[in-house]
Amino acid sequence: MLLACGGSSSSPSVGSTGPTGSTGSTGSTGSTGSTGSTGSTGATGSTGSTGSTGSTGSTGPTGSTGPTGSTGPTGSTGPTGSTGPTTGSLRLERLDASPECDGLVPDRAPAAVEIEWLPPAGATCAGGLSDGTGHVAVSARSGDTVTWQAFTPAGAAQGRFAAWPLVPEPSGWQGLLVTPGISGGGAAVAHRNVHPDGAVAEEVAVCLDPSLSGTQRWSLAQDPLGGALTLVGEVDLYHNHFTSVRTQRFDEAGLARWPELVNAGGSGDHSIEYLATGVSRQGESLSLWQRSAFLQLAWQNTAGEVVAADMGTEHYFDVFGSTAFRPYELELVPLLDGALALRVDGVFKRRYDHLALASSPLPDWLSARAGGTFRFTRGNRGYAAFPPPGQASADCAPSIELLAPSGRLCGRVTVPGGAGCTTGQLDQGWDGTVVQQRAAGGCQYRFWPGLLGG
Repeated sequence: MLLACGGSSSSPSVGSTGPTGSTGSTGSTGSTGSTGSTGSTGATGSTGSTGSTGSTGSTGPTGSTGPTGSTGPTGSTGPTGSTGPTTGSLRLERLDASPECDGLVPDRAPAAVEIEWLPPAGATCAGGLSDGTGHVAVSARSGDTVTWQAFTPAGAAQGRFAAWPLVPEPSGWQGLLVTPGISGGGAAVAHRNVHPDGAVAEEVAVCLDPSLSGTQRWSLAQDPLGGALTLVGEVDLYHNHFTSVRTQRFDEAGLARWPELVNAGGSGDHSIEYLATGVSRQGESLSLWQRSAFLQLAWQNTAGEVVAADMGTEHYFDVFGSTAFRPYELELVPLLDGALALRVDGVFKRRYDHLALASSPLPDWLSARAGGTFRFTRGNRGYAAFPPPGQASADCAPSIELLAPSGRLCGRVTVPGGAGCTTGQLDQGWDGTVVQQRAAGGCQYRFWPGLLGG
């Protein structure tokens, strides 16, 4: 049963190359006309008659003396062979022979699956994401509402559901459902567990009663080992109006790990302008939120206990790179070494090492790709780095870079294109399936099942 909880809403923040078409056969060369017969002997022997044009284009026998017969017509050129199909074809390239790159670049690709759907009226299609069973969900956004359509691995449409953000799991997805308040109340925030077929299995409130506390900000993070973590920032409505942040952790089956919400911290401020949470590959989670002009941090273990905290050492502008005091869209994304990379308004800015209470510079490989996204790939052997959507492209053929944990560029997967376009979303899900939105805002997709799986 969903309990209501209040606050103001926040914005949702190498496959084989297609075969070359066979070349059309070259038309046969018209025959050279046979040479006319030798003229009779005389003072000036008469000129032999012109040879008739050969029917098969073979060279006629040479006359013993007479002039060469006229050349037969050149045979027509055969039709050009059709070009091999590009839809669903990929180009796989290994770019570095280092042993560090072994196993990162696939040596073959599955056939692409083509899908299309009709989104709700007024919604704009966006990206897609697979779970660990090979099912795919594609999305469409209308204001703060994001609707997803689930498909089977073969491309058959199944159920629809609403959630944002959404993270993939070994089976299905987990996300947040935010319901605006009524009668002056705030928003209710619930965790949703979604089956591979798009059916919502469980829904659990992750905020307090709106009659006591107003929800202001919320965040959802994927656990790299399976499951998710929620973080909700709230303000006390009737007492001191102080703010607090509360967390809940879910296992890969979508069940709450803790018997109740855990208070990770708070402050005497009366509002929270931004927050984020992330789960390290080592198991602990980091929550970050605004306190005046500073950042508060809290690391929690898997039991919800705070194991390291800082009540405000770093100024937000030193971390975000902006002095504007406003809401920011933040994400904490896990790295293979246990650190978390901080993304600010779609651009990676800094990193937090495991259990660190102050940020540090990004690794060079991520700094060079700060505007894109990345996923653990090929069984956690490295990273798949995806370009940002919305780029003008002459061939509409974006590339995925495959990097070793050190950042070494090992290979590249180039997605087939066609006519020029503004690129859509490109992403990888839990099982390594790559989902491509064919063009920005478009509702046509294709996916390659398990392409970058382990």
